[in-house]
Amino acid sequence: MVKKLSKNILLTKVNQIILDIIIFGFSFFAAYFIRFEGLPSGMHLKQFWILLPYIIIARFLMFYFLHIYSIVWRYISISDSLLLFSATLPVTVVLFIGRFFIPNEFSLLRGVGDSRSSNAEKIDLRSKREK
Repeated sequence: MVKKLSKNILLTKVNQIILDIIIFGFSFFAAYFIRFEGLPSGMHLKQFWILLPYIIIARFLMFYFLHIYSIVWRYISISDSLLLFSATLPVTVVLFIGRFFIPNEFSLLRGVGDSRSSNAEKIDLRSKREK
């Protein structure tokens, strides 16, 4: 009885939404962590905190309006998988377009990997450390 009750509590729609919000935030953080090989600093950290709520809200709204939360995950099908893909694609496309087409004056909104010179600087720093 206790096992069944705890399983039902974990599988509520509210808990699924909370878990999704946590996953959205963590995946965005992981993208920054991987991109900067650690915690970002300076402008990139500020950029992360500015974009994070918008990313979470946009992904949640796409999931909500495309009825992802009505899918019975025990019986997921190919069409459900395509629906999930279609819910994640628009936000990803907007971030991709923003990354490459927003002018430098709005660089705070450009997304992960904003600084074009940072890769060259990191390679230079790595070569100096290896010597």
